[in-house]
Amino acid sequence: LRTLPEDDPRREKLKIIADEANRLEHLLTEVRDFTRPPRPQPRETDLNGLVGEVLRMFEAQAAEQGIVCRMDSAEDIPVCRIDSNQIKQVLINLVKNAVEAMPDGGSLKVTTARDGQHLKVTVENSGEGIPPEVMKRIFHPFFSTKAKGTGLGLAVSYKLVQDHGGEIVVQNYEGQGARFTVSLPLEAKTD
Repeated sequence: LRTLPEDDPRREKLKIIADEANRLEHLLTEVRDFTRPPRPQPRETDLNGLVGEVLRMFEAQAAEQGIVCRMDSAEDIPVCRIDSNQIKQVLINLVKNAVEAMPDGGSLKVTTARDGQHLKVTVENSGEGIPPEVMKRIFHPFFSTKAKGTGLGLAVSYKLVQDHGGEIVVQNYEGQGARFTVSLPLEAKTD
């Protein structure tokens, strides 16, 4: 593709093939991660820093869609022992879904808090909320309401959080948005 001239008629077909190969590679990675997620490899992590990093990844898309993003970081969040790559993936999935739930703008609020020996991250959006029939299956693998979705993002997130000894809970405000709360122990389980 890189060696073909810009006006070569084969270029467009090769681009489609390359894009589809990338899409399939992504799908296979998601299926693999769902069926055999690696065990958490906990290391000291600044959770507020991790959340901020994920929000920065979506700043441009959110701004284009007229979404106002806000992060409320608790001051008392200690360094925790989690698998930062896995929890980052969970946060990416939640923030991505929140942004996609507000194509015509809205507000996205991400909050961190300490609750005893647990840390909580809440991702809240002002979208339309989640229909009751979707709520029943929201964490089921291969369930998606998106035309191009694999239906694995929330299922993988649920599994990764459970593997850390935590939980993920969704609260729905139909017509007003949704709130996902991830609760993680200060020390991820490693068994």
